[in-house]
Amino acid sequence: MQNPYEHYGITDFVTDDAFLRHQLHPTAQSTQFWNDWLAANPRQQEDWTQALRLFEAVQRGLSDYTRTFLSEEAESRLLVRIRETNAGYTDPASVTPLWRKSWIPYAAAASFLLLSGAFLWTQSRKHSTVTQYEQQLAAVQAPVLEKVNSGTGVQTVRLPDQTTVLLYPNSRLSYAEDFGKADRTVYLSGKAVFDVVRQPQKPFLVYAHDVVTRVLGTRFEVNAFAQNKAVTVRVQNGRVTVYRYKAHEKPSGDQRAGVLLLPNQQVVFTRQTEQFKKDLVENPAIILPSQEPQPSFVYDETPVVEVFQQLEKAYGVEIVVDKEAIEGCQLTASLTDETLSEKLNVICQSIGAAYEIVEAQIIITSPGCKAE
Repeated sequence: MQNPYEHYGITDFVTDDAFLRHQLHPTAQSTQFWNDWLAANPRQQEDWTQALRLFEAVQRGLSDYTRTFLSEEAESRLLVRIRETNAGYTDPASVTPLWRKSWIPYAAAASFLLLSGAFLWTQSRKHSTVTQYEQQLAAVQAPVLEKVNSGTGVQTVRLPDQTTVLLYPNSRLSYAEDFGKADRTVYLSGKAVFDVVRQPQKPFLVYAHDVVTRVLGTRFEVNAFAQNKAVTVRVQNGRVTVYRYKAHEKPSGDQRAGVLLLPNQQVVFTRQTEQFKKDLVENPAIILPSQEPQPSFVYDETPVVEVFQQLEKAYGVEIVVDKEAIEGCQLTASLTDETLSEKLNVICQSIGAAYEIVEAQIIITSPGCKAE
């Protein structure tokens, strides 16, 4: 069967009757048709998805975004077309292509529609409010490319600078078409793990709703779904700086409100209180370079001071302890298979100490066990 949309681009889709009818009044038949078509034409899926984003932007009046694809006149015409389609104006023989219609007869209708924004919002099939992710995209001056993971598995995305992104289900990742030329900025709604190629002259920025993460080259995870009450950033290696997002501002190196994260550290930004909380990740991993000898964590009357020093180096954490108080403490134990928290529990129990985690630091409190 011939593919009628073989050469369609973004603006072709968004002005197509079948496309518009499906977005406004989807049926089982139209849903099946487009699902089958997208499965058979994966190369055009990105244009189709961008057309959907453009359609929704026109409905919501996000002119900064639509202007990258449509002129002001074309946007107004499309609003009229949406109203006609939504009202049941579906006779193909009586519908003149947008580019052949005169603008004048539809000026009044377009004005009316622009003043009836509430009506259009109720017709939107996906969201009733504009998310920060959408607002951020609307401010991008260049055409935007978007990767959407609507499946059930993790999707690998390779950016133009060779940075690798693991995009989790129900997540969206966007970046400008000229990514990497002037800067390296991406926009995320959902969850993703970034393995960023180091380019000191071009920091890598991730806008994720309420926070911005700035790195030079590292591996980290961002969890920022629109419906969640918090945004979480976790670092696996390297270091990142996390800032609170403020509309129309870009993070710079002299900002002081950011939180610096090192490996095995995370920060949680609570949206309601607008507060950052820095902590260790739940299960810190060993971060020693592969070429270095990996510790066995087997101890035989080993001074506990040395044990803590080994843990600091292996996990990249800071352990605060009164070394004079534990000067005579020794440890005999095999902690090869234990997690960091399990190791700390065994050590503290053996010397009668306790520990707590404060601002990603491990604080050891000990009554002392100096040798007699």
